[in-house]
This record gives sequence, structure tokens and C-alpha cells, in this order.
Amino acid sequence: MNGPNGDREMYILFVPRRTIECDEMLTEADMFFETNISQIHMDLVPLDDDLLSLELADNFLHHMLQDDDTYKVYAQCSTHRLESVYGKIPYKFGLGSTAQQIIKRIEQNRLNIDQSSSNSTYQNQESEIDALIMFDRDVDTITPFCVMQTFEGFLDENVGIKTCQTKVKNGILYPDPAVREELKVKEDDYTEIELTSETPLYEAIRDKHFDQAGPYLNDRLREIQAVLARKGQKETTEEIKAFLDRLKTLDPTRAKTMATKLINIADKYTTEQRNVDYLQMYQLEGKCIMAEADGLKEILPVIEGQMVKKYDKLTVLRAMCLYSATQGGLKKEQFDVLRRAYIINYGYQELVTLMNL
Repeated sequence: MNGPNGDREMYILFVPRRTIECDEMLTEADMFFETNISQIHMDLVPLDDDLLSLELADNFLHHMLQDDDTYKVYAQCSTHRLESVYGKIPYKFGLGSTAQQIIKRIEQNRLNIDQSSSNSTYQNQESEIDALIMFDRDVDTITPFCVMQTFEGFLDENVGIKTCQTKVKNGILYPDPAVREELKVKEDDYTEIELTSETPLYEAIRDKHFDQAGPYLNDRLREIQAVLARKGQKETTEEIKAFLDRLKTLDPTRAKTMATKLINIADKYTTEQRNVDYLQMYQLEGKCIMAEADGLKEILPVIEGQMVKKYDKLTVLRAMCLYSATQGGLKKEQFDVLRRAYIINYGYQELVTLMNL
């Protein structure tokens, strides 16, 4: 935009939030003008019927490696926003030191608001939320290093889920070349799939064990095919009414398409996981968690052997971290052996990663 003197003016709009780091960078570049800077503060983003997210994907990284506690302020502010809309939450529980610290800040700020205004909106508004339970990631550092057991976790680990959507290759969704030709899609292109409670069948299987998801989807697919086969058949009035009621709760065509896609994804990656290396790493997790003396002796040789095979480095790192977390850390001799093997097999550029562990 042009200013009053004809000079070009610059306006900056931050999304999803404005940070101190951004202000400092603008100040160093002599571009910081408060009147020309604004933000669209997204706060909690509703991704699904039962899911709100601050979309702070790197907050744990920043907290652990850079000692950045900004996420605590975001969590505190988002809770205030919830209370301003739905009323003061009467009961708040925090599990973990950080969670308790955030709740203490929330209560202190609430006390200041109540003291400053006797006719506070929070005091007069009836709460629609009974209780808030806040968990600290430090309470459980084991689970993130383990193989995800649910179907949703299985998808996230293999294809990735971001804001309730995933991208999958057409070659996986449509393994039959004739189907790809009919749909006019290329094998190496990607198709976006929405994964929410509105997605047919997904809500029913998202929390099931991934070994149970496949049989469940196959059963539902047979039911859908039976419903579609009944179209046009002569039936009694009661049978037609039952058929129409069934259609109201399920879109057969859409459900069949989604079931077929999910089955193809599951088949693709479960087939890849039926190999010796994957089973070895899977069994290694159990040995780390159970901490049996005989099993612990086999863990380090297995990890080192997978490095020599150049197995997926992220999986190997997770195994190292899991072993360290369950055993109260690695001895210097053990870490030196693993670090040497890791750098030799994956490259010296991985040295920074090992330094951050």
C-alpha cells in the first residue's frame, strides 16, 4: 500500500500467532513498526468433533533443546479463551510439574480478574465444562518411542496425518491398474483423504488395534455390498422401510469406497511389516519395557545389527531412546559403541542428532 507521501508502506499479518522471536527479527532488520503489525490469533483450532489443537508441532523440541517455555503461555491463554466462552471450569487437575504450573498460573490470573471486577462474566456464567485434566508429556516418555497399536496411530506412523488429513499414493489406494485407468489417476500421484468422525467407518476403527481393523473393515464391506445388491429387488413394505432406515445412517457407495481405500492401505503396510527386521524391533520394545535380565542382554546387539543393515534410522533411534528411558540412561561404554556404529552406518551428518539426545 502507498503511504500519505506516496511512499510504499508494508503491513505484516501474523498467522496463527505473533511471537517475540518475530518481533526481534523485524527489529534487527529495522522493519518493526507497531502500527503496521497485526495478527490473526488462531488459538485452539477445532479439527474434529472431539479434537481441539493449538497446532504447536515443535513445542516439545523447542522446550527440550532451546529451553523455550512459550507454549505454557499459549496453553494458559487457550484455557482462558475456553472459559470466556463456556464459563469458568470448576475443577482443574494437572498431572506433571509443568501441567500443575500452568494450572496454577490460570487460577492466579482468574483470581486477579475476579478481584478487579465484582460483576465478572466468569462469575455469572454457568460452566458447560465440568472439569479440565491436563497431562504433562514428561509423565510418560515411553509411549512415543513404541510402535503405535491403534489403527489411527498405524496410519500416522506409516503415511502421516496432519490436521485430520493424509496423502496416500494412488498406487496404494488403487493397486489394480485397471481401476486407476478407469479413474484416470496416475500411480505415483497422491490423493488426499479426510480422517474425521464424519468419514464413513473411520470413527469406528480409529481406536481399534490395527490387527482388528482389517477384519472389521472386511465385515462392513460385505454388509455394504449386501445393501447395494438389494437395490431394485421386490420387497414388502416393512423390508423397504428397514432398507430406507439403513440408508439414512450409512451412505453405502461412499462407505464402500472408503472401506476399500482403508483396507488397501492396511494391506500394503502390514505386508511390509511381515519381515524379520520389523519383528525383531517389535520384540525389542517388549524386552525393554519388561526389563527381564535375559532379554536386556540381547537388546544392544540387535540395535547394532540393525544399524549395520542400515535399517530405518528413525526406528533405530527410537529403539535407542526407549532402551535409555526404560533403563535410566545408557552407560558411557554402551553409548560410545552405539554412537560409533550409528555414525559409521548413517553418516557423520547424524552427529548433531546424537548430540541432541
